Order: sequence, then structure tokens, then C-alpha cells
Amino acid sequence: MLPEHYIRNQFRIASTLPTANESGPYDFWMVSAEAFGMPELNDAFLDTSLLLSNDHDFQWTDIPRFFRFAMSGAALGSYNSIPAALAMTFLYYQPRLFERYNISIPHTWEDVIEVAEKYNGQDLNQDGRGMIGICMDVSQSCGNYGNAVLNILATMIQTRGPTDGVVLDPDTLELLAAGEPLQEALRLFSRLQAVSIPADTPCFGFYTQLHAKGRCLMTIGMPSAFKVASHERFPGPMHGNLGVLLMPGSSRVLDRSSGRLVPCTLELCPYATHVVRPSRPGEEVLVNKVNAFDTASMAINRYKPLHRQAAALRMLSFTFGPIGSKAFALAPTSEAGVLRYSQLDLDDWLAAGYERSNTEAYLAETIKMFDFPNTFIELRFPGTFEVHDQLKELTRSVVWGNASIKAAEDKWVASVRAIVEARGGVRGLGPAYRRSLGIMTISSKFLQMFMEAAANKDSNHDVGEVVAAVVVPVVVVLLLALMAALLYVRRSRRRQQEKQDSTSAPGPGCVVLCVTDIENSTTLWETLPADVCQSAIQLHHSTIRRAADTFKGYESATEGDSFILAFASANDCVRFCLHVQEALGSPETPWPAELLASPLAGVVTLQPPQPSLEQQQSIRAMCGPGILTSLLRHVAPGSDGAGSMAQTAADDQQQVADRLCVFRGLRVRIGFHGGYFTESEVSFNRASQRTVYSGAMARAAKAIGDVGRGGQVMASAHTLATVRPSLLRSDTLLVLHAGRHVIKEDDVADTELYCLYSRALAARAAVVDPPRSHLIKVPGSLAAPLGRLAVALLQVGDDVTYGGLEVAVWLFSLRAWAQERAAGLGGYLLLTGPGTFQAVFTNPLASVEWMLDVQDLVLDRGAGGGTPAADGRASRLSGNSSGGRPSLGPSKKQDQGDTPGNVDMQLSARGGADVGCLQASLTSDGWVTYSGGACKRVACMTARAAWGCALVSVELARQVLGPGDPQLETIEEACIAAGVGDAGGGAVATLQHQQY
Repeated sequence: MLPEHYIRNQFRIASTLPTANESGPYDFWMVSAEAFGMPELNDAFLDTSLLLSNDHDFQWTDIPRFFRFAMSGAALGSYNSIPAALAMTFLYYQPRLFERYNISIPHTWEDVIEVAEKYNGQDLNQDGRGMIGICMDVSQSCGNYGNAVLNILATMIQTRGPTDGVVLDPDTLELLAAGEPLQEALRLFSRLQAVSIPADTPCFGFYTQLHAKGRCLMTIGMPSAFKVASHERFPGPMHGNLGVLLMPGSSRVLDRSSGRLVPCTLELCPYATHVVRPSRPGEEVLVNKVNAFDTASMAINRYKPLHRQAAALRMLSFTFGPIGSKAFALAPTSEAGVLRYSQLDLDDWLAAGYERSNTEAYLAETIKMFDFPNTFIELRFPGTFEVHDQLKELTRSVVWGNASIKAAEDKWVASVRAIVEARGGVRGLGPAYRRSLGIMTISSKFLQMFMEAAANKDSNHDVGEVVAAVVVPVVVVLLLALMAALLYVRRSRRRQQEKQDSTSAPGPGCVVLCVTDIENSTTLWETLPADVCQSAIQLHHSTIRRAADTFKGYESATEGDSFILAFASANDCVRFCLHVQEALGSPETPWPAELLASPLAGVVTLQPPQPSLEQQQSIRAMCGPGILTSLLRHVAPGSDGAGSMAQTAADDQQQVADRLCVFRGLRVRIGFHGGYFTESEVSFNRASQRTVYSGAMARAAKAIGDVGRGGQVMASAHTLATVRPSLLRSDTLLVLHAGRHVIKEDDVADTELYCLYSRALAARAAVVDPPRSHLIKVPGSLAAPLGRLAVALLQVGDDVTYGGLEVAVWLFSLRAWAQERAAGLGGYLLLTGPGTFQAVFTNPLASVEWMLDVQDLVLDRGAGGGTPAADGRASRLSGNSSGGRPSLGPSKKQDQGDTPGNVDMQLSARGGADVGCLQASLTSDGWVTYSGGACKRVACMTARAAWGCALVSVELARQVLGPGDPQLETIEEACIAAGVGDAGGGAVATLQHQQY
């Protein structure tokens, strides 16, 4: 479904509603709050009240109560959705321009329009382009303008909180959005539309095309306006130049007794803000504002089989739990804003790449709105969709049509009254409408009992006795029910406390399993005396158990000399692993001398080299901080008597002081992996009296624990992503990407692995072998090349009109293929943004082969072709006399533009390659990154290349073609003719695609 179509349909879930007999194609839907007003839809939604409130991992109370109420069918007495996203509407402005031109901050719609009309079209930035007065979603083609009119109406009608109502009166269901408020709202909207974005602006395109580039003096919109103006992914003039305010309000509000708009007073507007009118200096007025927001929730189809409902609930509650919801809110390309209290941490936003001053302004205003009482809830009563459609038609006919306001209003009033009557009028629609506003009413059955008792009262009884006859039994019943509830809660808490006292095992829910094992233990126990083995095992077990107690680990099971431990937090698991490795390898650990004499458990040290001055300069030019293999060399055990039984503890300590001790004693491999464990996957073993874990996550944890080498800590990429970023960046930890592996022969999927070392044991990375996997598909970061390298950069672009998600998935798969292809050619693929691929190679020809292979695969995407051929790369080089920057038209395959799955999209690619001395360094998450002149030149060449071609430097062409090659001579002659001397410096050549 296209985004525009999705918006126009207001999250309508289906043309045919699901039933018990026909459940429909979907297990769940993303819906807006409007859907919860339709009883026929609510019947299809699973009740999630108890499921979420009892789910400790979801942290239900982390979401403000009123947001939970507004994002579900809570008005019907229960929650029937999983809150997914919330987007508050704010007024954004440019403080620098406001200060430069002495513009007062506007707080009312009238003031906003006056500022926009005055400065619209003026070149305020002095860049030759006119400023847009106010950017907001007012496009007729996108169909979202009805919400803008509704927000303006809310500031005039709702003054005492959501129970006031905006469209209808809560008591009489008389139309409030009519008369003077409606006429004023239409007038204001017409003026806003006249000084807003161009009519041909794509839906929501003004955020990136205009607002992020400083073209909007003011913007009214969702959190996207903050994100594109503040995130490092969108550099521009708005960084450090974003003011944030609550959406504009109105100084005149509806007097419901007269139906007229009157000035705001404290009595009429208890939540109003005191402001000074910019147009009337010194005049202070009260302005009524509302907190307007849009929501999206996930509703599960309750007509689906139970196992599908359970699977959907598990997936969605994890995806939109604290971790997933925070990632969604922090994502620079999502429209979601802050939904939870835990998402208000400034440090999280700064770590995610947002500019500080903008973020401080945004979070400060968001915090105010968390407790702002005058919140405007999305309409969610029976007939909501019809009301929205009629409001859009009313606005369209007045603003873009020829209808008069009077004629359009009459039609609007008649339509809404018909909708109300069709839903049962005051008696039928009234209760549901009031509940949607949060108005709780007295039970009609209780009122009926009271009225019947009052009507039939005997002459000897007064009204007080009648009331007592009815109320007293009710109160007694309520008290008994309260006592029973308190007793139940007390007993439940006691049972829960007893369970917690008996075991500290985490789960069901998110659990991280850690598996340890001693390397070569079988050989050690067969060759060493029994008492030595027993002493070593006791020391090993006590070390692990003490660390588990310290770092909140739960000992689930032991299998021989292997431990399986469970952690509720990946952070605790990382600290445990590092502590165990340091403790086992410490010179103070009293390993038996016979054990240290064994070549499988002896002392291994590394001695730093003593390079010459020239060598030091060469290393500095080649390596940034953290490339260990360039700085350390291996000292074989026993070469200096280190493995001798006669070595004393003092000698041992002296050796460690002189060199870097990397191994001493038993070498233990540790691996951890985590995920969501269901109740069926967490059980109590009566034999061991321990909680044990099973299922796919447990099998994966054991495989990762077994794939490492002695002295290593291995982790899956999935679990490492849940570790706190500050811990990964700390000085106590070194993370290295260990590559992508098929761990077991029968595994159907690859596993991305990372290796962790404490800084004290970082030298182990220089001597430990690669993981013991069945197949290494991509080597780790320590296999990255160093020195003078060829670097190739490729950018993939698309013109997507349908199926954008499929393109994203395909690009993700393309990256895996490009990574494997680079590894096969002896290169290394860097971490880059989506749609960009960069790799380095020691062989220049390999860089050309890789770049053309990936480019061929992109162009071959529509034909469903397989792996591109790798022959004839050198023959694709051609020269051009156009100033050393030749261009190339698309190949035949690009012209075809075919794509699988009948998806209307055009994919293309462009690239650049060069050679030079690069400096390598490690990122905090263990990947190698490169810098140097060649990287900069490649970026420039790629940006200048036409889609469908690639540019390479003449220096790289020389190394690929070799001296005397006719093509090289042609290229050099073309460059000289273009006035670039001897074809050196910035001269480039084009890589020509073969025609098929």
C-alpha cells in the first residue's frame, strides 16, 4: 500500500471485517486510535489488558497512563492493543532568524499567520532563495488537511481537558464544531495554506526537502521535524538552530451558552498560557493550547488460532517493548517521538547522533506535555471515520472548491447529525462517545434500582430511608469485594516472594545464556595427576561461581567442566565474562605448578617489539589506535624457562612485569547469546533443583560457547547490540568483529560473531586462532589489510514508487553478498550506511572486480540473474577527453529496468576506485575503518560519477592494465588532451560495462 493511500484511509484495517468464521489474511494490524471507536473492529481485537500489565519485560507503567488510555479501546473497559508509536505536534522555528529580524515568538494561530505572511518569500538567509513562512501538511493531494482543521478547532473548543469534547457536546451530542469556531478555523486554515509549502511537494517531503535545509521560517509537524533538523545523518543549517513550542493556540474560545467566540478567561480557560501579543506590545492575553498527537498501535486478530495470537503477542511485545520502542523513537528516519518515560534520557539521544541544543529544546517541551492536562485525544467513537471524511470534504469544498462557507457548513451539520442518528442518537451513541473522552458514568442499572425504589416508597418512609435501602447493600458488597481483593493480592505477593527467595533464575522473558568450557580438558585430565586435576577444577569452579554471585548470574547447569549461566542483563554477562578471564589468567591465581608446566595450560607472553624510527613512522602511517597485530609479536612458551616446573612465583611475577602475559593456567572459552524465552522453554529440573533453559536460543548459546578458542569471549551480534554503548566504548573493554560464520554443518543461517577482551588481556587477540566454525564466510577485523591499498566505493540508488520495504530487504542481502565477495578477493568490506558499499583490497585488480561484480548484480536485479561473471574486468576501462571526467550511459540491463516480484522500481549504481596509503583504526564496536587521501578522492569520484558507471584513478588503471597496454595509452592521451598534464593527480578513467 502506498504511503499516500495509507494516510488517506486513516489506518482502516480491511475492506472486509474479520469474523469467527472468516478471520481474514492478517494476524495483526497497525491501527490509529480512530479504529478503537468502531465496535465492529474492537470485537476483532485481542484484549491485552492482563497480558501486558503482567509482562514485566514490557514495562507497561513506563508509558504514561493517559497515553495508554488514548492509544487503545480503554474507553470500552479494557486495553486491546500494544502501544507502538506516538507523535506529538509541535511548532518549530529558527531562533537565529527570529533574533536577527527581531521577530517575537508567536503563540496563537493569528500571530503565526501574521509572521508567516510578513516574511513569506523573503530571502532571510541571504542565499538567493525565498523563505517559506510556515511549513505544514496542508497538501490537498495527501489528504491529511482535515486533521489540521481539527487541531485548530480544538484550541477554540476544548478548554478544560479532553472531557470537554471537540466535535460533539458530551451531554447532548449537539455539534460544537459549527458556527463561529468552524468559520474561524476555515479562515485560518485558508491563510495558512496560502503561505505554506508548494502544492506539488510530496507527502511529508517538506521535512527533508525544505525544513531540514532551513527553507522554513516555522514548521508545524511531527517529531520528524526535530529529527531531520538535529541528527548527524541530516547535516544542515538547522543544527543548533531549532526552537520548539507547543502547537499554537487561540485567545478566543467557544462560550457554549451563546455559541460565540469570546476572549479567554481563567474561568473559561483554566489551563491557558499568559502571553504578550506580538502585534500589540505590552498587551497580555490568555491563550488556550492543546497537546495534539497522533498514535499508532498494534492490534492482534483474536479470530486467529491461539498459537498465532501467542506468536504475534510475543513478537510485538518484544518489538515495542522498552528496547525496541526506544530504538524506534531514536531512529532518525521514523516519525515516532517519545512514548515512554525511559526515552527522556538526553544521553541516549546524544549517543544516537542528535545535536545537543536542539535535543534539549525538544525533550524539555516533551516533558511538559507528559503532564499537560489539556490533551486533545484523537476521535474514536462510532462513526469517527465518517466524521473525518465529512470534515475533509467540508475543508476541500471551501479552500479549493467554489462552495461558500455557509453552504458547506450547512451540509456538514446535516451530515454529522445523520451520523449521530444512524448510531442511535443520545441514547445509543452518547455512552460510547463519553467513554471515548474519559468520562465515566454511573451504572444505568443502579440508577434504575434507585428510581424504582424512590417511586414505590411507602408513606412511612422518607427519601433517606429509600437511599439507605439501596446504597447500604451495595456498599457492603463493595467492601467485601475489596477485602477479598486485598487478601488475594497479599497471598499472591507472598507466593511470588517465596518463589523469588527459592530461585533467582531469570525468565520467562529476555534472558542471556552464558556457556563456559575448558579447552583441551580431556587431554589435560589424561596426562596430569588426579590430585592436580582436582585442584585445578576446584579453583576453576570457585572462580566462576564467585563471579556469578558478583555479577548476578544464575548457575543453571554444569556439564562436566562446562557451566551454563543465565543473566537478566547482557551488561552483567559481559562484566562476568571479562572478570572470569582476568581472574583465571591472573599471576595471583594459585594454579598447580604441574598444570603450568603443561603446554596446554602454561604461561604465554608477548614481548612488544623495538622498532627503529623508520619502522615506527611506517607503523603510525599504516595503523591507527588498536590494530594489535601490527604492534605485538608472539614469544613461544618455554623459550625463557617460562614453562619450567622449577620456576618460582617470584620469577613468574617478574616475567609478567617484563612482558605481556596473555595466558596462564586453564584456558576457558566463553560464549553468550540471548533472546526471549517462553514459559515452555524455562523449566525446573527436579533432579538438579535448578531452572534450566531449552529451545532455539539455548542451542544457539551452546554453539557460540563452543565455537571460540580458549581465553576468548564470543558473543552474537544480536546480543551484543543490547549491551550499553557506554560499556562498549569504555577503556576496560576491547571488542573485535570476529566475522560471519556457519557454526555447525547443518546450520541454515550464518551467525555474526564478536570477540571481547578486557584491556588487560587485549594482547590475546594477536595469538588466538579464528573461531572453530564449520565455515568462515567472512573473516574478522584482524584479517583486514593494511598499508598501501586500493579502495572502492559503490553507491546504490533507487527510484521507488512501490515496494520500498522490498528494496530495503534486498539491499541488506546485497550487503551480505558484497561482503562475501570482498572476502573472496582478499578484501575487507567496511561498515557504511544503507545503500553504500566500501571495501579495501591489497590487489588493485580485485577492487575493480569487486566493484563491477556488485554493480552488475544491481543492474541484473530485475532479470533475476545469479552471481556476475568475474572475467574481462580490465577490458572495461575507457578514456574520455571531457576534462578527465568522462561519463557513461546506462547499460542495456539498466535500460530494461526489470525487477522481480512485479515491483515498479529502477535500481542503479555508481562508484569510484583509487589507490593510496590508508591508515586503519578500530571502531568501538570492533570494525576496522580507514582514512586517507584515497578515501576522500573515491568519495568525490563516486559523487561525480553518472548512474550506471564507475570512475577510477589513472594510477589505479596503470596498476591494473600494466605498462604498454593500448587502453592505458588511450586513457593517458585523452587526459593529456583534456589539459590534465601527464594524466596524474586528479585524472580519472571510466569503467565501461560490457553490453549484453
